[in-house]
Amino acid sequence: MPEWLGPPSYEVGEPVPARAVVARSDAAAIVLQGIVAYSNGFRLAIGARVRDADPWIDVLGGRGGPPWERADLPDTLLRLGLEMADGRRATNLDRPAFPPASGAPRLVFMVGGGGGGAVWDLNAWSWPLPPPEAFDLVSEWPGLGIPLTRHALDGTAIRAAAVRSTPLWEPD
Repeated sequence: MPEWLGPPSYEVGEPVPARAVVARSDAAAIVLQGIVAYSNGFRLAIGARVRDADPWIDVLGGRGGPPWERADLPDTLLRLGLEMADGRRATNLDRPAFPPASGAPRLVFMVGGGGGGAVWDLNAWSWPLPPPEAFDLVSEWPGLGIPLTRHALDGTAIRAAAVRSTPLWEPD
């Protein structure tokens, strides 16, 4: 599997202390449940919680096709992204590039997780490792009353944890 598509199968990633309610409204909340760093990127665990579950909520935007192929985005679509200090960014609304542009951050959603109704637990892969300064986890969920919100992440802490990621064997 290409390194930009998910965590290395031959490594045990290193947890980064990071838990926070990053955004909330009376109807929903977006929670950073954790970060795990690997030698070449990091995995974000994100929780989405809905107070009164609507069976038609389209958290990931899959009902009408991928977000990047739609002329309109439903307000119930959870929007997530990363923005680096230098302005580079990646979101779950971007059309995936195969392979990604050199140096561009990449955010791959649903490398694990799932959910339904009121509880969603999503895993996203970000490649490559971030620069050593702070950068933002950006979220928005307009249909559930969550405006564009930024939550700072520590690039230095993620890079330090990546050095401690444990290889199980040499990669093939």
